[in-house]
Amino acid sequence: MISATTSQQLLTFEEFLQWKPEHQHYELHEGKIITMQPTGKHEEIVEFLQRELTIEARNQNYPYRFPKNALIKPKDRESGYLPDVLVISLVGWVKLPRNPTPKIGEK
Repeated sequence: MISATTSQQLLTFEEFLQWKPEHQHYELHEGKIITMQPTGKHEEIVEFLQRELTIEARNQNYPYRFPKNALIKPKDRESGYLPDVLVISLVGWVKLPRNPTPKIGEK
């Protein structure tokens, strides 16, 4: 079993997806598992931005989604990040693979 705090083993992005527990905040930085611990003020700002962007997109009839738990994988890197705020067009949204954690940036 892989432990986020003790493992020095480098993981591939696919291995990380298999390991990653649901409803917990972990990122993969160049193969290393990193525990993410958002703070109160940080979370307040993220919630504010998420809410305001969603309201504005709806009021302006913009074709955007704002997923809260999307794991972003940069091309050519064994990393995966949980962005604070992500804006994606509906066109891009429908092209995403349907799994528990959308992977953006992969071919």
